Amino acid sequence: MKRPSAFLMTRPDFVVRDIELPPVPEREIEGLIRYRLRSLYPGDPEETAFDYALTRAEGSRRRGRRAIVFIARKAVVDEYKAKAGRRPLALPFTLLRRMALREGSMRAWVVDGTWAEHILFDDGAPVSSVVKIYGRGEAFDLSREDAALGPEIAVGPPILAASEEALAASPLPRDAQAMPLERLLLGLRYEDGIFCGRSRAARTRAASRIAGLSVAALVLGILLALKGIATAESRADDLQAQALALEKSSANALSLEKDIERLKAESDRLAAATPRDAYLLFSALYRTLGDDARIQSVAMQDSGFQVDATGSNALRSMERFKEHPEFTGMKLAQVVPDAKSGRERFTFSGTFNGR
Repeated sequence: MKRPSAFLMTRPDFVVRDIELPPVPEREIEGLIRYRLRSLYPGDPEETAFDYALTRAEGSRRRGRRAIVFIARKAVVDEYKAKAGRRPLALPFTLLRRMALREGSMRAWVVDGTWAEHILFDDGAPVSSVVKIYGRGEAFDLSREDAALGPEIAVGPPILAASEEALAASPLPRDAQAMPLERLLLGLRYEDGIFCGRSRAARTRAASRIAGLSVAALVLGILLALKGIATAESRADDLQAQALALEKSSANALSLEKDIERLKAESDRLAAATPRDAYLLFSALYRTLGDDARIQSVAMQDSGFQVDATGSNALRSMERFKEHPEFTGMKLAQVVPDAKSGRERFTFSGTFNGR
């Protein structure tokens, strides 16, 4: 896809929660979710970004007004915004929401490279989400993944949303329906995206209205002047003054937007200078070492670290580190076999570049 009109984000980068809302005014919903954020997501609320979409399905298995909450680290969302530019950001829920039936069930797999998400809608509301992550060399198999869901989730024929190239390369079961991701992304409007910065969109619409009023006032002034009516000329002068005032307000709005972008760049610069996040290091170590290894101790200094661990194959663990883009300069200091357990105690060090 050279330049789709929407930007599909990587689903495993985000936490999605479905919460029931109490009977509060809509203007208070964002504050209510912010108050509950620590119970929904383990990260620091000051470093966490969230957005939400309201759902209501009286006939579904989940009654009343609910909110689908999308949560991630602010740094992650900022990176996606920088890559997307002016395009709306999308996750599988936002792509499929318009397709969900008002009555009955609809389910779909959204597949994009190394991950896939299965969503089940009931009377237009999402009631189930299953996310799968695939390693290098693994491929999505619709029949296999459907069989693993269970009959309470695999309700009716599925929709498979993937790239046109992926759909052409893999035959579908007879009852499955193919849906190219390109078509879904092209059909997404900006206001249907998430993390879209509603305040900025409002400023853009206000600036457009100001510019339109300025043009209308100037045209009206010219038409009245051509008629040669004194009272109309006086009115045209007043309208021209109003147009100048509106143009000045528009210039102030543009100046304010530049100040906001400058402050954001300074914030990004300060964020780049912060120390490495120990949470990210431990998370990356856990995923890379594998289930058979146990960490005994970790020492960190700036971006460098040293780990004492036990496992069944230290050399194989080091090979996985060499393939990981966030680890560099990895060195295996020692390996001590344990004859009783058949495991190895080993020490290794390196540099962690993740933030």
